[in-house]
Amino acid sequence: MLENPTRLDDAATAPVDFWPYVDAIPHADLGGHDFSGGEVPHVWDMGEDTWQHVLVRDTEPNVFLVIVLDMRARTVLGHHLLDLNMDYGLNPN
Repeated sequence: MLENPTRLDDAATAPVDFWPYVDAIPHADLGGHDFSGGEVPHVWDMGEDTWQHVLVRDTEPNVFLVIVLDMRARTVLGHHLLDLNMDYGLNPN
């Protein structure tokens, strides 16, 4: 059973170089968002050496590109566009 996720300080703790993966994501997957700033405000460790979720900040508030790292295989598992404005009706202004 997984413990509660732990927030890590930054992406410097990630044992996987995920930036080449980010650079290769098709623009269509990004929904018109811009993650080129490379700012990583949050990294969540799911515990038990399973996964890490690395959140890359968009230029628009409350929008992140989530990169999922497989900690056992030391690879990138995939990505997800997390738009909290859309998902929860947040007003970024």
